[in-house]
Formats: sequence, C-alpha cells, structure tokens
Amino acid sequence: MRFWWKSLCAVDPCAPLPGFERNRWADLYDCSIWWLDAFGRTAAHDGWGTGDVFGVLPGMPGLGGIIDRFSKGLCHLRDRPGLVMTANTASWRVHGETKTFNQTGSREIQPFWGVGSTTIP
Repeated sequence: MRFWWKSLCAVDPCAPLPGFERNRWADLYDCSIWWLDAFGRTAAHDGWGTGDVFGVLPGMPGLGGIIDRFSKGLCHLRDRPGLVMTANTASWRVHGETKTFNQTGSREIQPFWGVGSTTIP
C-alpha cells in the first residue's frame, strides 16, 4: 500500500501523461485517492496487485483494472455507487446493472501512472 500512495503522490493530476485525455487522467487520479482511503489497506492485505487495481490497457479505456473500470466519472458523484471489495472480487452497480472484476494477480497490466515504463512493482 505504501508503494501505491508513493506513486500517487508523484502524479500531477493536472498533467496527464501522453495518450490520456485530461478528464480521464483526473478521474483516474481522483478515484484512486478515494479507493485507497476506502479499500487500500484491506485490498493490499488480500493480495490485490497494482495492475488489478490501477492498471490501464493502452487504447482500451475502461477495460483495465478496478480504477479504470470504476472511475468513468462515478467517483465524482456525491453518492458513489456502492463498490464492494472481497478478497477476490470487486463489484458495483451502474444504472441497475452489476459490474464485477475478479482479481487476476496480473503484473502485466501497467498502472496508469507508469504507462510506458518497463517494470511494475
């Protein structure tokens, strides 16, 4: 969890990396801060990896890790949709439809702040 906080502290929410739209970058950042406050400690204990939580797939917005799938403006809502985290699954509802993401342990998906780097802690 310390790595996650340290990485987010190095992110400038107003200066997106190349390839990111400013609004998407800000959504990813804001949602990450909210998620770390609400779920970070437990998720780290449960073995959720950096890619599963903060990962993005270049050219495929909304199909990366939890934050990429969940952010899409939802973290800015006053009453955030109920995100439920278990040791293996994250689930939430959008417009009455339940969305889920299962922990994969994938180290291949790069976190949004490290797109273009060669290693993922």
